Amino acid sequence: MGGVQRIHALLQQPLWSKMPADERTRCILDLFIVSVLLDAGAGDVWKYKEQNSGQTISRSEGLAVASLDMFLAGVFSSDGSPRADGKCT
Repeated sequence: MGGVQRIHALLQQPLWSKMPADERTRCILDLFIVSVLLDAGAGDVWKYKEQNSGQTISRSEGLAVASLDMFLAGVFSSDGSPRADGKCT
């Protein structure tokens, strides 16, 4: 979205590049599943301002970027790691 290769950049970060391939795949699947479940049709009004790029992104694309940021912040994990474990509150 907006010319930013977010997943590619994510996978280049030390935490992700050193992670075993099977664990990295599990984490990416967690991200994609959570993102799809959150995308319930944002409509024309919803917008998200991405902090890193400064872009304001609307609709489903904005939800995808917002869910990526939330995922990386550990919002969907009980221990703050980039995963979704179903134990978060």
